[in-house]
Formats: sequence, C-alpha cells, structure tokens
Amino acid sequence: MRVGIIGGGTMGAVHAAAWRSTQARLIGCVSAQQSQSDQLAALHGIRHYNAFADLLEDVDIVDICTPTETHKSIVLEAAQAGKHVLCEKPIALRQEDAEAMIQACQKAGVRFFVCMVLRFFPQYRLAKDLVNEGKIGNLTVLRLKRVSYRPQKKAITGISMNRARVA
Repeated sequence: MRVGIIGGGTMGAVHAAAWRSTQARLIGCVSAQQSQSDQLAALHGIRHYNAFADLLEDVDIVDICTPTETHKSIVLEAAQAGKHVLCEKPIALRQEDAEAMIQACQKAGVRFFVCMVLRFFPQYRLAKDLVNEGKIGNLTVLRLKRVSYRPQKKAITGISMNRARVA
C-alpha cells in the first residue's frame, strides 16, 4: 500500500508516524502550508508534493489531515481517481456533504474510513458493552470526556504512539 498524507500540521505528523509503524509505504505529503509539508517530508524521508493531483498519481491511499471544511473536495477528487480514503474527523460540517462523500466512494468502489479511534479505546468499548448489555439501566445520555494536551506552537520533531516530543 502506498500512502499519501494531505495536510502537514499536527494530525498529519501523527498520521505519518503511525503509518511508519505499519507495513504500508508512506510516499509523500502535500499541504497548503508548504513549510509544514517540507518539514514532515524531511522528518520521514518522504517526498513533498506541490500539488494534490501529482500525489494522487503515486498513491493507493489518501490520508486526509486537513481542516474539516476541505474534506469534501479532497474526498471527491480522491474517489474519482480510484484511491482509498482515510479522513480525519469530523467527516464534514454538513450531513449532506458527508453523505455525498460516502456515496462518491461507494460509486468509485473505494474504501472510505473516518479516523475515529475512541471506539477502540478500552474504556469507551466497556461503556458501549455495558449499554448494549443493559447493565446500567435505560440510558438517555452518556457523557464521556477525553483529555489530552494541546499541541504547542513549536515544531514537532518526532512522534511516538503515546506522546509528541516537541523541540
């Protein structure tokens, strides 16, 4: 699998580091902020692309780590090019856009994944299981809170699966 990252910010860096821990081949990245893309490319020894269309030619999977309002156009272009898509959450700002993205991927016969990892965390899985098993009564509202650090404005020099090392 050849993967391209769209977006060179914090999430692009997190996703790139995660891809490097798999057997997939991280090919390159493209970003509206060229300095971020250059930094991400240098950190991971991958190619910086100047245009999304050029990256599309070289990859099988597009990993979208851009602001939410850009997701729809990127997903539609990737699907039309026959590329599988991973998309950071939230999928879109409007339900109609999300539905159009899903339909475009279905029509193109490509896989479409929204990067919502919380469902795999043990504590969230337990909460779901307890609800499904009826062990906590008739649930009307369940509020869960995820707490994490806020990325600093300094350049990220490396990412581990547990924490970012900031320069």
